[in-house]
Amino acid sequence: MKIITLITTLIFSISVFSQPSFEQLYQADLPRKALNISYDESGKIKELTNSSWSDRIRKGEGFEYFKYEQGYSYEKKQGFLRIYSNDGKLIEEKWDKSIDGGITQEEALIAMEIFKQNEDVIRQFNTTDQQLVIYTGFNFLDKTECSPGNRCVHVIAASPEVSVLAHSIVRLTDSSVPYPEYSMETTYARQKLSQSKSTK
Repeated sequence: MKIITLITTLIFSISVFSQPSFEQLYQADLPRKALNISYDESGKIKELTNSSWSDRIRKGEGFEYFKYEQGYSYEKKQGFLRIYSNDGKLIEEKWDKSIDGGITQEEALIAMEIFKQNEDVIRQFNTTDQQLVIYTGFNFLDKTECSPGNRCVHVIAASPEVSVLAHSIVRLTDSSVPYPEYSMETTYARQKLSQSKSTK
């Protein structure tokens, strides 16, 4: 009896603590890299520029050209829009929590790692032994945990059998997961509840 109990415990431990397998990520599956990025001494992102474009304004008989840069500061928890003259001189700088822009490749990789280390997400991973695919890149806003300036993003894991095995909202500003089971129809907790009801 002791041997059977030991084997059962060992099998359970392996299934709970086994590392999930993930499909390889490709550049084409991720957002584009930051145009400019700076890090603090601990290696965390301080500020990044995620997009840049040029535009022109009619002035008299001709046109005046400007360069625009949009980005985000993790220190200020605000986005920025910088306007430069054609010769590179900074003309105007706007800061606002509502200036957001999509996340960069560097942020996407951080969001995925935060997601993969969350306990609720790990429990979801443990419901399958199949290779998983992770998607991210879509920003999320609400009026509480992910109000403007918090830089929240959807992260989703799928398996060949389940199109949404895990779905969380990751908050990049403090590396947290305010919504570990966001909009989930089938979660580990619900599966366990359903199984316990069916055995009664």
